[in-house]
Amino acid sequence: MITRCSLPLALATCASSRGPALKAAEAIDLGCFVGPWRIIACVDNAVEHEVVDAVTTYALRDDGQMEVHSRWREKSFSAPEKTHDAVCQVTDGSAQASWSTQLFPLLKTSYTIIGVQPQYEWAAVAHPSRKLGWILARARGMEARTYRDILRLFEQQGYDTERFIKIPQLVMQRSYSMHSLPMPSFRCA
Repeated sequence: MITRCSLPLALATCASSRGPALKAAEAIDLGCFVGPWRIIACVDNAVEHEVVDAVTTYALRDDGQMEVHSRWREKSFSAPEKTHDAVCQVTDGSAQASWSTQLFPLLKTSYTIIGVQPQYEWAAVAHPSRKLGWILARARGMEARTYRDILRLFEQQGYDTERFIKIPQLVMQRSYSMHSLPMPSFRCA
């Protein structure tokens, strides 16, 4: 979730049409959700199309809002790192799965966590328009079966999963291959 103005956040404003309501994940433990997430894949869009090494880090503030720090490179792992910071508000009554952010005055957007692995090793984040969506992981990759299962989750929410592109996370990846990479030792108690 990045942006030349903040990828998932700014992009969400570009995809303004809405479909049926998204089915949010049952309950999100914000304490487990905090920390860095690699953007493994996203719905193809002009802003994220040539992004590599993309990471979004979430930090819970004392006021209950979530600080979001995104960093990425464009086209090359040797390109300068770009960053963007934002603050998200958790939507009341959403089991902490729906968030909104004010990108600029008069420019507000929202997104919903539609799935999360019980130990918070991966998450699926959707936008109401279905024109934007992200697959996040704690590691630089994931098992092919897990990736397919997450795509099915998006499909059940009305997404065209053929539109997802993989975001290279390792220098050796020109595009994301479906091979298995080691999972991190991150665990949420």
